[in-house]
Amino acid sequence: MGCCFSRPHGPNSPCPGAVQSGSARATEPSSPHSQALPPPALTQGSEDGSATTPRQRTRRRRPPLGQHINKPLRRQDWTSKDHPWSRTALDRERLDFFETRVDGRPEIWQALHAALRVLWDAEVDSDEHDPAMALATAQSILNAVDITLPTGNLADGAYDSLGHYYQLPAHIVSDPVNIVSTSQLDGVLDDGEDNLREAGDAAAENPDNDVAEMRREEKGKAVVDVRAQVLAVVRPSDGSGDLKLYLAKEETVRSVIRRIVEEPGFNNRSAHSIRLVLLGKILNESQPLAAQDWQPDLVLNAFIRDDPPK
Repeated sequence: MGCCFSRPHGPNSPCPGAVQSGSARATEPSSPHSQALPPPALTQGSEDGSATTPRQRTRRRRPPLGQHINKPLRRQDWTSKDHPWSRTALDRERLDFFETRVDGRPEIWQALHAALRVLWDAEVDSDEHDPAMALATAQSILNAVDITLPTGNLADGAYDSLGHYYQLPAHIVSDPVNIVSTSQLDGVLDDGEDNLREAGDAAAENPDNDVAEMRREEKGKAVVDVRAQVLAVVRPSDGSGDLKLYLAKEETVRSVIRRIVEEPGFNNRSAHSIRLVLLGKILNESQPLAAQDWQPDLVLNAFIRDDPPK
């Protein structure tokens, strides 16, 4: 019959196995199993690519760790509620503040001081110093040393390029809207001293019940109902620290001043050198605290003046 391989191929071939064998060899590479499994390297590479893409995008959205929010410099308008400020007192406080800075970088404090001096000059004399130009000049000084402002208000603090924080009190940054005239404050204090001398003379000449009560208060011997006492915070203007005294609401201002001079550190001062101020108003020494709108949650400011030389 001859060799099957020498016969023509086709459906009528006497060696159908040859056709099946060739067909099987032809279809073997395209089996369903081989098509369903892509090359391992391609699969793993695809998975790695899809897994790393979101992480890379997330990292790009994060700001640098050392970057701070920086807003344009703006003016601060504020009202002093617990301390009346005069021009002389503000100038003295600001000078002391920048001379006593020990934290942070000296060049940053110098830049902050220079920027604030420009703003202060515009506050004092807006005719000679244009406020808008002063604000732009101060901003350029801050930008020159990479100072950033989280809110634009220096009273909320500032950062340098290394991330150090610089805190500035409100009265250092700008004047309060209720600033007290120095001459007016001194005049009221002088009038108070004259009134106190007159009251002392009247006490010596007219020892009636009211004057006797006043004298007992000055000596610290007035009868006080302990159950009616409340805690009061007195803040001296010399920066020596707050005093905490238990007072009666009906206690007169003169009696409170007498108690202040009996505290340690005030023994060398006279009652004539102290005036109590509440919310910018000098209190009348002959009237009780309650009659002058004082409440226990309000700080009493004690303005201390140097005693005249003897």
